[in-house]
Amino acid sequence: MAAASSARITNIAATTLDKMKNKLGDAIIDANPFFKFLDTKGSKVVLDGGYKYYCPVAFAQAPGGYYVPSTATSFAASGGVNEDQIQAAEYDWVFLHTYFTIHGAEKIQNMGTTQIVNLVKAKMDIAKKTLAKYLRENLFIYNANSISATFNGLNLICTQNGQGTLGQIEYNADEASGNWSNEYQTSHNDYSELHTHMLEMWLNIVGAAGRPKVIVSHPDVYAYYEGTTGMSKMQFTDNKLLDLGFMNATYKGCPWIVDALCTDTAAGAGDELLYMLDTDSMGFFVHKDRNVEVEPMKRSEAMTDADFAKILWAGNLWCNNRRHQGVIIFDQAP
Repeated sequence: MAAASSARITNIAATTLDKMKNKLGDAIIDANPFFKFLDTKGSKVVLDGGYKYYCPVAFAQAPGGYYVPSTATSFAASGGVNEDQIQAAEYDWVFLHTYFTIHGAEKIQNMGTTQIVNLVKAKMDIAKKTLAKYLRENLFIYNANSISATFNGLNLICTQNGQGTLGQIEYNADEASGNWSNEYQTSHNDYSELHTHMLEMWLNIVGAAGRPKVIVSHPDVYAYYEGTTGMSKMQFTDNKLLDLGFMNATYKGCPWIVDALCTDTAAGAGDELLYMLDTDSMGFFVHKDRNVEVEPMKRSEAMTDADFAKILWAGNLWCNNRRHQGVIIFDQAP
């Protein structure tokens, strides 16, 4: 009888889990303001598969130029058809996972249908927060011993010297236009030059035919900006973005997100950063079958009195023009 009750609870849990899994992928993104912003702006790419995501780069172009009809030699100056061209950046899949587990004691404590359904919902909420936490951490933190070694976090897209490899392309691959080297500035005088640096970076990105769409910074950077910008000059965001987790103020209409992990080292320590990002040139991709996938529940071999299911997510960030992205590094606190 006990075995039958246990099996019934497991079946109810599995059925409830299956019904909820389709909403979990969206819930993970909704829990991260930056990813949610990318999603709402159409910068999310859903893929059927593939060994990697091959993203056409913004500076890719075929050789060409002007020519004069009936003058064959005019084509020669435009370059040959066999010129080596970088047409795409290559981005690896990153795989995240967590577990949904029901222990024997929990089965005993939740014999009723309502109780087990509520238990599943609570555990799925924990799974959502866990995967959302992984995404958030790897958005900001680079650690060679973790998935962030392959996750294209903001600190890899926007390096502090404009250099580095991204998408298997070296920063100097397009030296003529510099499109694969991001904007960067360093402030050596706490935040007193914040407004000057922000304007310079904005103009540099706009001058390269981009336009920042979102700002991400450490809370202290935003606090200084709001505290030193007069109310008569302040621009405010709309209620929809406030509900997503954005701050009150905007910069030239550009909404602002804050996160205590927005520093140059792990665990929120180190120099504080401000990213100015053109989301027309960056976004994220996910696998349609792992956004997310919940595997069937099975008996745990490690724990003799528990059933579990793996919850899986696959995706990464992409960028097709680093020249439209920038970072300001503040090497002293105010």
